[in-house]
Amino acid sequence: MIVTYLIYLFLLFLTCGTLFKLSFISYKYDEMIAFINNIITSSTLLFAIISSILRSIINPNINPILIYPFDFFTIIFMFPFFLAFHLLIYRERKRMKKDTNNLTELRVDAEGLRVLPLKYEIYRKLTHLIVICICFFYFIFGVFTKFLLDNFISILPDFIKNFFSGANLIILNNVDFTQYLVVFLTSISLMGLLTADYVRIIAPEDYPLKSINRLLRQRELKTRIGPHITMAVGTISIVLIFGPLSNIGPLIVSLSILMSSVGDSSANLIGITIGCHKIREGKKSYEGLIGGILFSFLSGIFFLIFQFFPNFISPQKILLISLTVALIIGIIDYLDLPIDDNLSFLITSSIIIYLLLQSF
Repeated sequence: MIVTYLIYLFLLFLTCGTLFKLSFISYKYDEMIAFINNIITSSTLLFAIISSILRSIINPNINPILIYPFDFFTIIFMFPFFLAFHLLIYRERKRMKKDTNNLTELRVDAEGLRVLPLKYEIYRKLTHLIVICICFFYFIFGVFTKFLLDNFISILPDFIKNFFSGANLIILNNVDFTQYLVVFLTSISLMGLLTADYVRIIAPEDYPLKSINRLLRQRELKTRIGPHITMAVGTISIVLIFGPLSNIGPLIVSLSILMSSVGDSSANLIGITIGCHKIREGKKSYEGLIGGILFSFLSGIFFLIFQFFPNFISPQKILLISLTVALIIGIIDYLDLPIDDNLSFLITSSIIIYLLLQSF
């Protein structure tokens, strides 16, 4: 239905506009590193949305970003979420009048900067496991969900089938259905997470999830959007741009997510536990950098072998793709750009994988 689709697009552009607003707030307070990160994150999401819309307009044979009833489910989810989160804010305001305890204080280093304990670093990296679930939705859970939905719709009365456009869902092939399912899940995740992070930055005293601030690093405490937001933006962006590509779309998205997540997590945890040789006297170490490249490379090999089994592609192609992406991730990690690596890893690795697959 056109109405629900337009409301869904409005929510997407509202999300994008919120990111741009946070970018300008960073600029206003002269936090230039946060501004660069925020503005590039915002621009990436805007590009992904516009390119997806234009793709379906230019070529009517290409499906739109989302179809009914997935857009309807997004709306149904978001409005109760906004209401519930507003109630949490109201409760937090009342609590803060009685208790001014600051949960953001942590151990600091010699320079007065926050130092996250190892367990907090592990908590941060657990978010990567959630994102990796997208790989399973593309290749396992999506097909299973469609099977359950098809059987459920088949027993519904005709007037309910028509209301939910059940016939449209039934005729979708597994690839298209899974793409819509992944877009739906990443959309509501981004909108929900950004709502919380917006309150954290705009009105930190009203933020009802103050305990989560313990997981934020020093540079993420003020107007810089959280790493979970850049990860969500990076994920939905590659899903919108590369996901609809026939045959190779799910492969590009899943391989990029897996290698980026494994590389980032392993580099961080190895660097914290056994890292001795620091890179440019910073927090990162050469041990972590090498470990991240190695584990990212191995995860790429295992995924490609699993994906193409039993129709193996040549070992040279598997090695080339895995090694190239792992090295690119390592180079970006070494450069330590102002852009959050949760975004830069996903976008760059997706482009590299796409180009390599096109060259074969």
